Amino acid sequence: MSMNILFFIGGVVSTLLILLLKKKMRRLENPVRELPAKEDFLKILEMELERLKRRAEVFSVACLETFEKDDVLLKAAAKTLKENIRCIDYVGQVDGVFVFFLRETDSKHAFELFQRLLKRLYPSTFSVGITTFLKPPQSVEEMLKKTGELLYLAKKKGKNTIEQGSLE
Repeated sequence: MSMNILFFIGGVVSTLLILLLKKKMRRLENPVRELPAKEDFLKILEMELERLKRRAEVFSVACLETFEKDDVLLKAAAKTLKENIRCIDYVGQVDGVFVFFLRETDSKHAFELFQRLLKRLYPSTFSVGITTFLKPPQSVEEMLKKTGELLYLAKKKGKNTIEQGSLE
């Protein structure tokens, strides 16, 4: 078998595993915000990183934090966030922060997406940190740490602020 066929088969298997995990996640959603359980979401991110280590593909990760604490508003926000991303992207919640994994999304398109989302979520207020990765980081923790740092900078600048960066 040639290497191309092996890479193709590996990609198909990886995609099927992700689809199976997504199906399983639907049963384990957070009942209030209707988002996947943290552990399942982190597993998906780990699988995506492994897939990306075999492919040269740009992707973006965003952390969005709301200043709202009302469960009704948070549920509405989670629904809006889920409805406004593509089926190949993921949204979950990690330690109270909405986390997005945006496949094949460069910095320009990630920024435009969150500008639209902030308008749709008005009058609720949010801060967003976005990191675009040209190469995958070594771990999910590293990916979330970098994006979390940008979220912190956005929060320092004020409500409805987007802070963006990229890593090679």
